[in-house]
Amino acid sequence: MTHCPSCGREPATGAAICDHCGHETDSSEKDPAEPD
Repeated sequence: MTHCPSCGREPATGAAICDHCGHETDSSEKDPAEPD
């Protein structure tokens, strides 16, 4: 599930930018060191 690593909230599905804080989400580049 997509979540923002900055604010921790869930942006719109598939969104590249969090609509809550504007930070990049993990939808396009999943960080293997940060499990969901």
